[in-house]
Amino acid sequence: SELSGLPKYGGGKLAKEQMLGSPKKGTTGEDGSRSIICSVKAHGTGTNGLQHRFRECMMIHISPDPNAVEQTLGRIRATDRIEDFKDCQMAIEAATENVDLKLEIFRKLDAVMPDGTMLASNTSSISITRMAAATKRPAHVIGMHFMNPVPVMKLVEIIRGYNTSDVVTATIMELSKNLGKVPVEVNDYPGF
Repeated sequence: SELSGLPKYGGGKLAKEQMLGSPKKGTTGEDGSRSIICSVKAHGTGTNGLQHRFRECMMIHISPDPNAVEQTLGRIRATDRIEDFKDCQMAIEAATENVDLKLEIFRKLDAVMPDGTMLASNTSSISITRMAAATKRPAHVIGMHFMNPVPVMKLVEIIRGYNTSDVVTATIMELSKNLGKVPVEVNDYPGF
């Protein structure tokens, strides 16, 4: 359901700023959502190589059925351009635990995404409040820490920043459940 004017999850593009470029069950288009996967380095292979890598990973970790994998891949667009996130409802950043890199990604996403869209970080050690302060939308910034190995582990830690709104928190809790995960709200504290 819609929550206070935020777009309903699943109807449009759900962007995942997946810097590591590894598709993971419950985090990419196999749930029916449309996704954009962005890799700054694209593993030196460009976006076509990224699609090939996704196909291989999905066959191993998500489904051995080639038809299911192709259907999922049809909902995922690989890019190396942050500008491609301009029409997305949400971005989930999953870069390495480097605060400067994550802040740079958040600043760039904040500059291209529409006001009111949500930015989430898959972090386990960097303050969401600090990341939110790098944007013009601190009420729409939240942490979404997926446990490894993601295809197996159901737990997702939901980390509110100091200014994260109740509506964004509720939306991310619902999104996590829609992804087949078990969301648990935790404090914005290193190591949670």
